[in-house]
Amino acid sequence: MSAAAGALGYSDITAGPVVNDTSYVGPAYGIPSEASQEAIELLARREGLLVDPIYSGKGFAGLLDHVRSGLRGPDGRIVFVHTGGLPALFAEFGDG
Repeated sequence: MSAAAGALGYSDITAGPVVNDTSYVGPAYGIPSEASQEAIELLARREGLLVDPIYSGKGFAGLLDHVRSGLRGPDGRIVFVHTGGLPALFAEFGDG
């Protein structure tokens, strides 16, 4: 068990595979995808979480697709690391 899991009160965490799937990059690096924009809106409306359109938005879009397609089930624990990038969110969707 990692120290981070212990700090969060989890004692039954075991190491598992890390999935690195680059098929969710979209049209190009640095260009928001339609799926990332959908993920941004879903998180903002349903959870009040803001993510950027490049890193976290595309990553969460991939996670949503994995859940929707059954690659990740309702019984598993999923950790999504939000890496920041908030200024890019306002650059993409803001007025200025």
